[in-house]
Amino acid sequence: MDIPVSRPPAVALPAPAILGIRPEAFHRWPQAAPAPIAGPVALVEPHGPDLYVTVDAAGQQVTARLDPAVDVRPGEVLGLVPAGDAFHWFDAETGQRLDAEPAPAELIPA
Repeated sequence: MDIPVSRPPAVALPAPAILGIRPEAFHRWPQAAPAPIAGPVALVEPHGPDLYVTVDAAGQQVTARLDPAVDVRPGEVLGLVPAGDAFHWFDAETGQRLDAEPAPAELIPA
C-alpha cells in the first residue's frame, strides 16, 4: 500500500522499511475515496469512549480508533488519513524502531 508521506523520516531508512501508525493517529476522511487509506470495514469494536474500526485497505488490515459517535458498519467503505507526525519507522529485517530517540545511558541495564 502506498501512503503519501508529507515529511521525510528523521533518519535514513533501509530498504525495505516498515511504517507503523498507531490507531489513535487516524482520522476519518470525509469521503471514502480518494482517501490516503480506504477500504471496506471488516470489524467495528465499540469500547466505551472509543470505537476501533478495522479496514481492509489494499490487502492490509488497518485499525483506527475513532470517535464512538461515528456511524460505520461492516462492509461500508471507509476512508482514513493519518496525522502527519504519526509515522513510526522500523527496520524490516530486525524490527528495530528507527526513528526513536535512544534511551539515556543511565536507563540501559548493564
